[in-house]
Amino acid sequence: MQLTRLYLPCFAISRTLLRAIYAAHFLKKFSVNALLVMGFFVSNTALANPVCAVIAVGPNAIYDPLGASHVDAIGNIEVRCTYVGLGLATPAYQIQLSAGSSNSYNNRTMRFLGNVLIYNLFVNASRSLVWGDGTGGTSRVSDSFSMGVGTTSRNYPIYMRVAAAQMVNAGSYADAITVTVNY
Repeated sequence: MQLTRLYLPCFAISRTLLRAIYAAHFLKKFSVNALLVMGFFVSNTALANPVCAVIAVGPNAIYDPLGASHVDAIGNIEVRCTYVGLGLATPAYQIQLSAGSSNSYNNRTMRFLGNVLIYNLFVNASRSLVWGDGTGGTSRVSDSFSMGVGTTSRNYPIYMRVAAAQMVNAGSYADAITVTVNY
């Protein structure tokens, strides 16, 4: 079993978009953007096992601190495996996410100059299963599949929810989530 950790700086708030929103709506709104992170994990025997790349794209959303409802967005984790061996291969892995800077899966937090914005990441669209490391009531994503020679991609949505009515200042809020793929 090998372990690869990828650092996903999850959310950065765009000041340019913030100015445009202020101008257009005269409200305190800002964008929650995610950055792309790409990494690789390589099998023990390249010819006998697939080689897989992991690509994570975080959610994008507009957040309004004066809004009455939470804000939902969707990101993606892609696992792309290439196999050049004989016969079929069956890559199997688990994807888990860290708690981030809050060190808690109950309420993950993004921070900016002493301000805290509460959010969380989920494995399902109903946002009832927190994506974590499989402990303390959190879930992780497990998958395996058979493949022949070539490349196969699997996509796993990351469902984000930012809690409503958080009176925070506009700025560049950020959190760092570690994406761990065990195989």
